[in-house]
Amino acid sequence: PGGCSAGCPGDSYLHQLSTFPQCSSCPANAQSDRGSTAQKQCICPLGFTGNAGQDCTLCSAGEFKNSVGGAACTACPAFSTSNPGSFAYTDCTCAPGASGPDASSCVECDAGTFKAAPGSGACLQCEDHTVSNAGSALCLCVPGYTRLDNGLCLPCAKGFYKERNGS
Repeated sequence: PGGCSAGCPGDSYLHQLSTFPQCSSCPANAQSDRGSTAQKQCICPLGFTGNAGQDCTLCSAGEFKNSVGGAACTACPAFSTSNPGSFAYTDCTCAPGASGPDASSCVECDAGTFKAAPGSGACLQCEDHTVSNAGSALCLCVPGYTRLDNGLCLPCAKGFYKERNGS
């Protein structure tokens, strides 16, 4: 009648409180269709996990969830990662320290190489006086060298020495 709509709006449900039913919001991050009549109709959207009618939790970095409802988040393939709340397998990209054309074929960078950012970029050779282990996101200065603010590794000052790999 007169443009009024029956039922509760989306992301809420009809909550029966004694003789005065009222619309209540779904729990944190949960969603429901317009006209929902029970809290259990509030479900988790893509990129979130949790039981129906309860709070939904964002999938962590390195996971995704491509369905609505209570399913668990799925881990990205080996050596790949994703942003928190990702909702598609294609959101997974090679992690820092790994390279490949897509998440399904990421491999660790070899020792002596590195890759600082996620994505499909190539592993780069460490610069002079630096080393890295396999799967590294950065190279470390070799013993006797120290990293300056500009990123270069130079010999320690006369009378000083550094025994381990590091900055």
